[in-house]
Amino acid sequence: MNESSKKLGFWDCMGIGIGQIIGSGIMVFTGLVIGMTGYGVPWAFLAAALVVIIQIIPQAIQSSAMPVRGGSYVYVKEFLGKKIGFFYLCTTVLSSCIIASMAISFGEYTAALIPGASVTLVAFIILTICYALNVIGLKTAAKAQNIMVACLMLALFLFIAFGITKVDDFTFLADPERIFPNGFGSFFGGVTLLTFATQGAKFLMENGDQVEDPGRTLPKAMIGSTIVVAVFYAFTAIVAVGVLPLEQTAGQSLVNTAKAIFPSWIYIFFVVGGAMFALATTLNGSFAWMPQGLHVAAMEGWIHPVFKKTNKAGVPWLLLTIFYAINAFIILTDADVSFISLLGTGVTMIANVIPALACVTFLQRRPDLYEKSAIKVPKPLYYVLCVIFIIVALYLSSRNFAKLTPAVWAALAAFCVIVPVYSIHQEKNSMPERKNNNLCPEKKFSI
Repeated sequence: MNESSKKLGFWDCMGIGIGQIIGSGIMVFTGLVIGMTGYGVPWAFLAAALVVIIQIIPQAIQSSAMPVRGGSYVYVKEFLGKKIGFFYLCTTVLSSCIIASMAISFGEYTAALIPGASVTLVAFIILTICYALNVIGLKTAAKAQNIMVACLMLALFLFIAFGITKVDDFTFLADPERIFPNGFGSFFGGVTLLTFATQGAKFLMENGDQVEDPGRTLPKAMIGSTIVVAVFYAFTAIVAVGVLPLEQTAGQSLVNTAKAIFPSWIYIFFVVGGAMFALATTLNGSFAWMPQGLHVAAMEGWIHPVFKKTNKAGVPWLLLTIFYAINAFIILTDADVSFISLLGTGVTMIANVIPALACVTFLQRRPDLYEKSAIKVPKPLYYVLCVIFIIVALYLSSRNFAKLTPAVWAALAAFCVIVPVYSIHQEKNSMPERKNNNLCPEKKFSI
């Protein structure tokens, strides 16, 4: 098998991107946003996707110009500084522990279908399967992802096809009073929440060195998968608000509507192929990107060189195993998932602004690379998109910091002290690998 056959093509990337975007968000957030926006939720999904695409475009330009392993970490390191890059990497590593909650949710759906099934056991099994697929190789994981994404898209398509015929009145789509029942502020609050359900394609940047023709494939797949999912989300939302009265859907998952529109056997397929596969694809995709930045950091000397090891498929198996072990421990010990989820959300909020700043300095410091990107926008528009990116990131952070508990605040404070101290020590004493790292064999990527 030649090297190119092991790399990800456009449709592989589309499958990973769609799988990363469609997760528990569509099942949970739809009901919550119905409570905020009423019949405006289809437009809120489209607006959220627009916000995400605005964020993605500068990052897509970067990934097209500099397709590397551990993309987001490399970009931050190169354009904001090495210690800031390492700090950003640590935030993404810590936040990755929330995948245990996805596995547990998968187990809860299983227990709902099969009374008596062990949530913990099922969660551990699905975590192990996704880990094994990624250890075998990213191409194998991508094939499994494509199969699950196909089932997932079919489940949503059936939800739309069966449900749209039961919607008697579509006038709400053009009625401002029903689109903004609680005012524009509440609508935008719903849009803010739905951005979490439409993000995910950006993680394709982490595997830039494993993609065929990455300069063109990465930006097309990042933007394309976001648009495809946004359209499915919007039509799904139309059914969610058009079939049952709002009081029966506000704050509820899509399962209630599914029960109303499906025969029992299709309802079961929807729960498995829709709700459960939504979680499984996000879980599987997370394993694909999680170790990439740390693998780069190991090659540079930030962490012990033992973590540079890869298997025959080029997978940093030791790092992947550590991520697996941490999340398996969380599942098997019934750890406080709510605390872990809040902590993961907290560090994600800290990290939100950093890639946006890296996008700004990218154009300032390396205009030559910008010109080599397969996609371009006028430079003034590029800066406008970056500013919007930063403003949205700050707004998302400000809205969610209030949800953090004192224990999470304490953990975040400790994190913000320990990581910088470690990075300063490590840069002074243990960085011989940095001069010899082989991330970007073409020196054009070095500052």
